[in-house]
Amino acid sequence: MASFVVWVVFIVFAVFLGLIAHNFSLSAVRWVSAISALILVCAITKYGIDHWHQAHSNTSPTNLVNAFTDGADGLIKTLLRPLLLGYQGVAPGPIGRGVAAAGLLVGYRQLESWAMHRQGPQLNTATLDDGRLDLQTSQAAADGSGGDDGAGDSTGARLHDQLVAELRFRLAAIEVRAPAILPGGSRTIGLASIAEASGAPGAGLAGAILRFAGAIWPNPRQLELRVRVEPRPKKTAATAPRATPDVKVTVYLENPRNGETVATKTLVGGDINEAASMVAGYVARQIFTMDPGTPPWCYGSADGDDLAALLLAGLERVRPETPEVVETSREAQINQLWQPASTFRSAGVAKYELAQLLVLDDYHLAALRLHAMNLDQHPRFYRGRYRLGMSLEMIASPKPKLRNDDGARRQLDEILGIFNRDFDRDGLPVRASTQPRDLTGCDDDKTRCTLSADLSLELLMVAAEVLRGVRTQLTLPRVVWDTFRYRNERTVWLQYWTWLPGWGLRRRWAFHDGVRVAELLVAIRIKLIESKFSESAVTAGGRPPEHGDEEPTAALAAAVALVDGNLRRGRYESAIKIAAAVAGEASPAAKQIRQEQSDRIRQVLARCNPRPAGGWRLMTSAAEAVLHRLGGLWHLRRAKASWQAAYNAACLFAALADDEAGQDAVVACLRSAIRNPRSEMERGYDWISRDPDLSFLKDRDSSRESDPASTEGTPFRKFLEDQKRLDYPAAFPAERPGARRRARPGRSHEQPRQSKADLTTAGDG
Repeated sequence: MASFVVWVVFIVFAVFLGLIAHNFSLSAVRWVSAISALILVCAITKYGIDHWHQAHSNTSPTNLVNAFTDGADGLIKTLLRPLLLGYQGVAPGPIGRGVAAAGLLVGYRQLESWAMHRQGPQLNTATLDDGRLDLQTSQAAADGSGGDDGAGDSTGARLHDQLVAELRFRLAAIEVRAPAILPGGSRTIGLASIAEASGAPGAGLAGAILRFAGAIWPNPRQLELRVRVEPRPKKTAATAPRATPDVKVTVYLENPRNGETVATKTLVGGDINEAASMVAGYVARQIFTMDPGTPPWCYGSADGDDLAALLLAGLERVRPETPEVVETSREAQINQLWQPASTFRSAGVAKYELAQLLVLDDYHLAALRLHAMNLDQHPRFYRGRYRLGMSLEMIASPKPKLRNDDGARRQLDEILGIFNRDFDRDGLPVRASTQPRDLTGCDDDKTRCTLSADLSLELLMVAAEVLRGVRTQLTLPRVVWDTFRYRNERTVWLQYWTWLPGWGLRRRWAFHDGVRVAELLVAIRIKLIESKFSESAVTAGGRPPEHGDEEPTAALAAAVALVDGNLRRGRYESAIKIAAAVAGEASPAAKQIRQEQSDRIRQVLARCNPRPAGGWRLMTSAAEAVLHRLGGLWHLRRAKASWQAAYNAACLFAALADDEAGQDAVVACLRSAIRNPRSEMERGYDWISRDPDLSFLKDRDSSRESDPASTEGTPFRKFLEDQKRLDYPAAFPAERPGARRRARPGRSHEQPRQSKADLTTAGDG
């Protein structure tokens, strides 16, 4: 074998393993190294067999071991030939093979060391008790001095113990990496201690070998965490008394190898729970910044107060007994997150969580501002971009009425400034700030306002562009590429790689189909605005009856051109079939309902751009029937896997609903979204009752209830009431089993019924 070929293969393998160590985890390096070693052993054995046949034409090697050793000797000689200036020499033999094996082992050690250096550090919490204030008051009490200081030290030690106990749970909640197998040591040292303590024959020798291997083999990076509760200042006459004094905690993160302090900071909390959350957020922020595998939207502010606010907001959750109790809890969570999570320097996940809470509390512009900030800072945060597109669709629809206050125009100016800066290179006509007529007060409620049609169209075009990017990002080739290209996003994309049971593909389908239906919803919004202006041009001489500004010719032309282009390319066909499949999923006449809903959506999309008869059918009726049947089954399967597609389809059919018959499709889609086992809606009633895309159905039901001639509620009203009973059963105590049972004489309804154990105890007494 030529020396040039051997050296090229050796260099390629070394570069390949180096790239794996640089871009992947330690487990991936070990798996790839093991597979490469197996391939190398097979290649060397094959080379040894061929080399033996060349030297001994009439015989074969006695066994594979001899073939491997002969191939290894030949390979070593070929590698050393250029270094020895062509000297052939003798076979390396066992000593030469041992030296080569030792060299490979040293090289692999450096490879693992490089891979560990590119991983996040482990956190050793065994040193948390090092900063505890010991009780050193006995000598001071014996001397008759320092009694107050002794009480303060005792209080500080008690607070330190509480802080350590709380901190262990807080760190686990943020998923900071765990320490080694035993506190304060590496994995090999822990295994050596276990082996020595077992008492088995040869345990001491095995422990010594493990300790030696642990000393020479690289260990993961580790940080030691120490905390110290600072003593409270002495009370003086000038000090104002406080009901709950602040808790000051100093945090130390140290490198145990050289004793260097990595980070230190003094944090202040109102109580021990808040202080523990502040420490956990600060530590998590330091760990995340040193971990190349953590997405950049998982950490933000330097002191970690945004991550701490996420923990504290979770503590505000209550038992969902009534909608009023949950709303009070949600307001407490918003107050907890508002200051640390509403700035540009806060973490993307914190802004995302706060925006979700604000949507449920009817602050849509504030939520849209947070999503726009996430787009500006983390353009690859696809969940944040998806929520941005849906928020834009809700804001731009003609149904919602925004809060008419001074902050509305200021928030819109900030949002439009971000969009103008980010989408100017894409050619989208987005204004840099609001115009005087962009916000129009409502006639029936002066505290509410609506957006102009011109601004609504611009926001809908931004939503279409954002959703298109998310849909492209969720395609299978992009998911595969991004998994290898972006190491800090690998944990995000690996959940879509579960091939064998099919769950990974279904998760990707679910989100991808939800984005498709969301794009269709945006297109329907644009077409409805176009239809409204076309009708007003005929009936009102060119001026729309619901808007005070001029006809948005430029924005309308650009938006309609965008929708018509996607319509010609067939980008809405799959979304139409999925939405129609969800609407007719639980109906006996599912095929007929799917066909009716599909034709209804296509009619709206082609309302202002009619096609000739048969323009939608390009094949014979028989072939079209077969393909329609197969496509219907496929899209029905996809629709069942996506609760996002079902919910967006409900909003789509709500925009097209003209009567009670149109509400049946809305209700069917909402039921499919709620009953999906992978649905992320904790309580469907909260989202449905506050969604602007569905709120006009509630208003229509309310107006019907005011009509004396109406005796029944609409399908949407019935569904909403039933869902409220399912989500909040405690709010309807009269409907619980046994609530209407006739009370026995001498006992009221409120008196609890005695159990068998109580009756037995009373009888024994």
